[in-house]
Amino acid sequence: MPTGGRVMLYDDAHFYMGSVIAEVLVPRDCTVEFVTCSAIVADWTRNTLEQATIQRRLLEIGLTLHLCKAPLSIGRVGATLACTNTGADDVLPADAVVMVTSRLPRDGLYLAVRTLNWQGAASKAYSSTGVPWHPRPPPGPSTRAVATPRSSTSRIVPTPNRSDERSLNCCLTRASPRPDTEVSMLDHSQDSREAKAKALRLRYRAVIGGRSVDAASGDVFDSINPAPGDVLVQVAACDAPDVDRAVAAARRVIASGAWSRVVPSHREEALLHLAGLIRESQEELDLLDPPDMGKLMTHAATIDVPGVAGIWQW
Repeated sequence: MPTGGRVMLYDDAHFYMGSVIAEVLVPRDCTVEFVTCSAIVADWTRNTLEQATIQRRLLEIGLTLHLCKAPLSIGRVGATLACTNTGADDVLPADAVVMVTSRLPRDGLYLAVRTLNWQGAASKAYSSTGVPWHPRPPPGPSTRAVATPRSSTSRIVPTPNRSDERSLNCCLTRASPRPDTEVSMLDHSQDSREAKAKALRLRYRAVIGGRSVDAASGDVFDSINPAPGDVLVQVAACDAPDVDRAVAAARRVIASGAWSRVVPSHREEALLHLAGLIRESQEELDLLDPPDMGKLMTHAATIDVPGVAGIWQW
């Protein structure tokens, strides 16, 4: 991370990360030139109603914003920027350049290789970069074997302790129809979608330290479906004490090394497993997000849910 000098930060991801990195650089005595090809900072955060707050904050801490600009080239003395509207270019001097970009995973070959039957083969596991690694040891205290639908073999997913496993199960257990309200997941009519949405289990408690808990105060708030104005569910109304509990739990995990000391290849497997769980629950998530956020189901199905899975996979 640069310390001191003039830093050009180019944000082509349009999420939160560019703004977060910019705020980290300012206390390091950096003069930050924030460049984005969008007309506003953190464009995507308009969906969460946070964009104006983020842009105001960046201006308050002294950033210079260069909107509708994209780098043509980067050299020793800075970058040549082009206006995305007119094409006119100019030079922005900089001592360092930080690129914040996003991409879609292109891992078709990697996923295809994983489906092959490697019984008896000399090497049977490859990373997503295509580099073979040594066969992994049998599951021990810090790992467990998880069956994968893509292959007849098993995957090793890190589970440092039972509380972490409870947290994963609590957050990602596939929502299923109630036994007395079985509905077909093959029917995509409007009436069927509404029936399936009503049949899903809605989780309303907070997850802190790997456990599903109520707010410390016991308070709840109504999550409203903005279309008919109905109450979807009452959700734990967490406040400062709950934030303190969550931060303390996170610090305990960091101090224990339960994640940081796991070998990178095992962490990769865990993240890929998480992305797979999200994709397996695609239809349920498509049904849950629109009534909660007041958005189109097509937006959730084609952008939000695949995007979340892609971020974890990346």
